[in-house]
Amino acid sequence: MPTYKVGPGMVTATTPPKVVRPLICEQCFEALGNVSAVAQYTSVSANVATATWPEMAEQLRRHEGICTAPRVSGEDLRAAADGVRDVVEGRTGVGAWRSDGRQADDDKLGT
Repeated sequence: MPTYKVGPGMVTATTPPKVVRPLICEQCFEALGNVSAVAQYTSVSANVATATWPEMAEQLRRHEGICTAPRVSGEDLRAAADGVRDVVEGRTGVGAWRSDGRQADDDKLGT
């Protein structure tokens, strides 16, 4: 089951003013609609979102049935970030590139 986040908000020109924010699926990044929320939230379950914003119940029910985006764990994201950091800092070993555009292993191969 996907979780949801409440994104950046806009203040409405109503009296009293409200802060309206998009409710976004954290798996497929589809914006389901706007909700009234003062703060940004992450990792909100569909049950909590439905209880907090009952007007979104139908959109959440529909989305829960069709969202097929693969769930990426925090551990997977950290591993990917570490891999990118290693490439940027030149610590990848095989396949590493030097600043002159040659692979780091080229020197070992005599090229």
